[in-house]
Amino acid sequence: MTSILDSEAHFQKRCDEVGPSDRGKQATFGAGYSTLGRLAFGVGQPGMPVPELEFTRFATNVLGAMATMQDVSSLRRLLFEAQTLVMAQLREQVSNPEMQMTRKLPPVEREAKMRQLRARLPGVLLEHQLEPSHALLNLVAQMWETKQLQYIEIAKLTSREHEVLYSKSSKQLHVDADKLLVKEESKVPDQAASTELQVLEALKRRGVAFAFIDALSWEVHERYLQSLFNHLRTEAPDGYVKTTLQQLLRADRQVFLAMIRKDVNVRRRPDDTLEMDTEIMDALQSYEVGFHLMPLPKAKVAEAKPQQPSTPGQPSQSWNWQSRAGQPFHKAKERAKEKERGKRLQTSCLQSCRTKDVLEWTITIAGCASISISISVRTLHMERNAAVGGTCA
Repeated sequence: MTSILDSEAHFQKRCDEVGPSDRGKQATFGAGYSTLGRLAFGVGQPGMPVPELEFTRFATNVLGAMATMQDVSSLRRLLFEAQTLVMAQLREQVSNPEMQMTRKLPPVEREAKMRQLRARLPGVLLEHQLEPSHALLNLVAQMWETKQLQYIEIAKLTSREHEVLYSKSSKQLHVDADKLLVKEESKVPDQAASTELQVLEALKRRGVAFAFIDALSWEVHERYLQSLFNHLRTEAPDGYVKTTLQQLLRADRQVFLAMIRKDVNVRRRPDDTLEMDTEIMDALQSYEVGFHLMPLPKAKVAEAKPQQPSTPGQPSQSWNWQSRAGQPFHKAKERAKEKERGKRLQTSCLQSCRTKDVLEWTITIAGCASISISISVRTLHMERNAAVGGTCA
């Protein structure tokens, strides 16, 4: 994105704030000085004082021989501001070159581009959940600056409404050359996107953000989303389930990974076309992306085995007991022999037992008196079908 020095919107705003007359504004723009960067080198050299005679000749050439003192003083102030900003930008590029990659959009430029985008898309209401947050616009602007496409996580596609409500400000200590500076930074938390509507709104905000930097046209991105979400409405064959929302997000990630591997340019080509307009649809139709959108087979559900009826006169093969903690138990198998005096019973735990839980129940077996058995479970988490037992004599 353009900096303050190269922004015509910022220069127009500064002219309105400085206060030249309408005639002076028209004369300045008519002379070709539409940005502060151009005006900085109109006369003299940034960082050096401009001689009075040279500035007088310059003002006469720009404003005309009948220029008023108001227009001359306004032009002098704009020239001083332009040259100062040029020196500050050059100093920042030398001392902190990484700062250019994290530079935020100037508010004037952001507002001007949003007005242009709203005028270009008259049928789209860029407000509420459809308006991207400033953090998202700064993120895509950094892509434009570095000429490198990146995949943005779904939770990072925040809206302006979410940013206003939940953003948090904190003060950070920065080292700038030989000075310590305390800067206030604002952090926007992730925005939830778990339902189909929330995911669709988040992806639409991404389309607005890419249209904001003129990397991907809004119409092509809408066609891409329609083709992608059509898989959610397509009926699956017998034995398969429809494409899920998680599959859709994995496919969307794969589309951007394919474009990143091809090093797709986020800026316009020399022939005034957008490379992403063609590459995003080609990537969606590729085999790697289609593999993520295929319907998945249904999971096999194990059928419960029917219980066999008990023999008359014999102890039941399945008993239900209640432990002191209220956990249900059932008799798994009786392994006692009829000829032996003692009988051994085994039970299986249906739920995970707690540490040192004591099981107490009363059993009545043919040939034995009613007895109470207490068993201490020493296993920390007893798995299903883990056997415990007691013996009656």
